[in-house]
Amino acid sequence: MRSIVLLIVCFLFLNCTKSYFSDHFSVDNAWNKKTAAEFTFDIINDKIPYDLNIVLRNNNEYPYRNIYFFTELNGIKDTIQYELAEKDGYWKGTGMGETKETYFSFKQKFLFPKIGKQTLKIYQGMRKDTLKGIEDISLIVNESK
Repeated sequence: MRSIVLLIVCFLFLNCTKSYFSDHFSVDNAWNKKTAAEFTFDIINDKIPYDLNIVLRNNNEYPYRNIYFFTELNGIKDTIQYELAEKDGYWKGTGMGETKETYFSFKQKFLFPKIGKQTLKIYQGMRKDTLKGIEDISLIVNESK
């Protein structure tokens, strides 16, 4: 079922923009803070800007309103935070049932400094060593409009 939903989302994004790369990382029962969602892809033109977007799927077991990620893109580290729920607890993501899917803009109009293999690692940055309620995380890279 997860794969079908992910394929539908990717298909929708493919129809809207020119997709350059798309992949996902599945989480079994809990996401350990030492385990990275790792995405490796090739950039063949460093003169074209790219949009890097993250799609997160969480369920009702996720105990927080927000999520922190520690990212590492080609050795450059960053900390980012996204809201998953409103103050009243209502999930911001889309989807029926208890699984919600939320689309986040990570980097827009980003120019890679060089051609070749690029690696993005995403770690969960919450205070718990293991984080329940995250089902998977995806990276979608598109050429900027």
